Amino acid sequence: MGRRLSIALVAGRQIGFEGGKRLDFSWPEIEVYRIAVVFAARAIGQLTLVQDRNSDRNSIQVIARAADVLRILAESPEGLSLAEIARETGLARSTIQRIVKALADEQFLEPTSKRGGYILGQGLLRLAAGPSREVVMIAQPFLRQLALDVDETVDLSMLKGSTALFVEHIAGSHRLAALSAVGTEFPLHSTANGKALLACVSAERQIELLVQPLRADTSRTITDLSALQTQLRQIARSGLAFDLEEHTDGVCAIGTAFLDSLGRAYSISIPVPRQRFDQKCVALEAPLLACRDRLIATIHGSLPTKA
Repeated sequence: MGRRLSIALVAGRQIGFEGGKRLDFSWPEIEVYRIAVVFAARAIGQLTLVQDRNSDRNSIQVIARAADVLRILAESPEGLSLAEIARETGLARSTIQRIVKALADEQFLEPTSKRGGYILGQGLLRLAAGPSREVVMIAQPFLRQLALDVDETVDLSMLKGSTALFVEHIAGSHRLAALSAVGTEFPLHSTANGKALLACVSAERQIELLVQPLRADTSRTITDLSALQTQLRQIARSGLAFDLEEHTDGVCAIGTAFLDSLGRAYSISIPVPRQRFDQKCVALEAPLLACRDRLIATIHGSLPTKA
């Protein structure tokens, strides 16, 4: 059986739970609610046909009720029973049973062992992850241009739980280069992309994301939490994060981060072998920040989707 994967709204953030481990997607609360309603509309499409093929009013009512169910379960990460959902919504249990079954069939809800209840399911998470591919597609021409401008490898990562997940990679032309495959996860505290992502969230959230004690990946890794937090405050001010052989001996990197329209954190990083990094580091800063700024403007709709 696969691992249980669900999401819930906790303290205004979008939270995922995978195998009992909490994952934070850092979505603004208003966006989460709006998207939940869209999810309801998609999920309940087949149910509306069952309820009444000719009644627009009835279809809209079913969608609204499904949205109520999703919203209530989003506020109850441990799950609710059918009776509890019926009580919270004020609907008959038989109505709730039909709606829940339709949502569960689409994997928007899944059963939990607690009192035979339900929690939000992995189908919602898959829909939620959809826009991330759109961000990658928008970013590609900017990343390619940056790679040409600096003549180095460029990576795009996103915050996934307590790691930095590589979602795009543009290889440079040098034979000696730092290469990482798309789908690889890296620690946050010892990488430029990870530290840039950490600097996007609050100090309290940083503590939640950091796996302690901080692991020493190399002899240069910052393992003191206070020292790392001081560096993260500097990164938040400058917009630039550095990895000085802190994750891998012989490899340095510079990175910066941004938020997409849903508040999810991404980072652009340029990994460079130590032999070239010392002489190129300063020259990488302006092109990297310019790439980030144009990408932010494009994602938020004020520029065309080209570099």
